[in-house]
Amino acid sequence: MVTSKKTTKIRQSPKLPAETRRQQFLDAAEVLFRKQGFRSTTTADIAKKVGLTKGALYFHFKSKREIAFELLKRAAGRAIAGLEASIHPGMKLGEIFRAFTRAEAEGHLDYYQQSLDFRHQAQRMPEIVKFAKQSHSRVIDTLACALGPGYGRTSKQRQQAAIMILSFYEGLMHMKRVGGKMVDVQSQIKLFESLFEKTRMSRSK
Repeated sequence: MVTSKKTTKIRQSPKLPAETRRQQFLDAAEVLFRKQGFRSTTTADIAKKVGLTKGALYFHFKSKREIAFELLKRAAGRAIAGLEASIHPGMKLGEIFRAFTRAEAEGHLDYYQQSLDFRHQAQRMPEIVKFAKQSHSRVIDTLACALGPGYGRTSKQRQQAAIMILSFYEGLMHMKRVGGKMVDVQSQIKLFESLFEKTRMSRSK
């Protein structure tokens, strides 16, 4: 008598377009990086959160390192696009700084800027270091193009002014994260704007 073996059907996740699946992995990785840190998160953790296997993850990404790079590119891309759309000639410094803040929020850049764990690991990834430099250059160029002649007679001078403005903002945000209530962002921005405008006016005379 021949007995038939029972076969267990494996429940498979519905097939989705490749880009949709990639975004699912990226979204899951971002949540886990925020919750338990970059180093403590494994590719198995990411795949499990999506409800798939590591094999499915490796079909879309070569490594956790590549996932980190793609997440940073996605966040920075959204932030810079938002900044480019909102920065325009004639804006006051206070308005420019508010545009910076909105762009960061839209791009969800807060994790990558605040996480010492991620930044430490990113310094070991040449592709991320290179991309960060390119992103900074793009922001500086956007800002420099919006600054009028009052911020410098030549494009090089306006670019230097843009570097100073961006450096102040990033430094202030870092101090806010480290110092917390010790830093009054709005007061510092108003003070910087006042001092910067006084210097600009004296140079234009």
